[in-house]
Amino acid sequence: MDKRKTVKIIIIDILVYAVAMGVFLALFYLVPYTLENTGFTITKKETGSGSDKVTYYVADIYVKSLSYFKTAFAKDTYGTNVKEDAITIAENNNAVLAITGDSYGNNTTGIVVRNGVLYRTEENEADICILYTDGTMETCTAKEFDSERVLDEQVWQAWCFGPELLDGEGNILEEFNSTSYLSENHPRAAIGYVSPGHYVFVIVDGRNEGYSRGVTLSELAAIMAMEGCVNAYNLDGGGSASMVYMGEYVNQSSSRDITDIIYIPAEN
Repeated sequence: MDKRKTVKIIIIDILVYAVAMGVFLALFYLVPYTLENTGFTITKKETGSGSDKVTYYVADIYVKSLSYFKTAFAKDTYGTNVKEDAITIAENNNAVLAITGDSYGNNTTGIVVRNGVLYRTEENEADICILYTDGTMETCTAKEFDSERVLDEQVWQAWCFGPELLDGEGNILEEFNSTSYLSENHPRAAIGYVSPGHYVFVIVDGRNEGYSRGVTLSELAAIMAMEGCVNAYNLDGGGSASMVYMGEYVNQSSSRDITDIIYIPAEN
């Protein structure tokens, strides 16, 4: 089977139009998934038209325990430049839903905590996203990061890519810790926090005129705020931006191998 094939999902609701951010927003309700400990919906959303059209996918996620909110390395191996396609990583970890991580393996610095295990403590200039074992999530700049305090507390995941997008109260930041090029229109991946146990994955397709141009960091932040997030964090995008559901790609931008995923495992 061609692993680059986009997932074919049955649309289970009608096309709805809602006014959001001053534009018409088309919503296609695609996937409801509910079990004892996990539940999520995947929604395809579209804004604009023609060369200004944007297409993105939102997974609205609820988990009863963080044992159902996990991360995984390519080839089940921590290391530099160890990569696989997102579907293979997801399949090897029995994931029902997965998105791109922070591509930690493309760097030799930046804090890395995965599933409660500390792998790397060397800091760099990138913003940091921390998910604690009580289900709360926060983001901070490198200057704000207190490694002793954070590492003394119970950390479940820590990512180092960024930038952070919201201020902790759902407001869009006025400035982002990024370059002018990376702030332009690109395919995007992001994780958002609503409340303990309630998280949001967003993948924005891009570089495909008439289907999706991608978004700026400001537009990505606006999407995360609109989804009800109080904190949100940019993950590795571009050709890495991937969402996988039940072994197939949901989005179309996925074009390269990656070092890690964030995922919801199947319940046994």
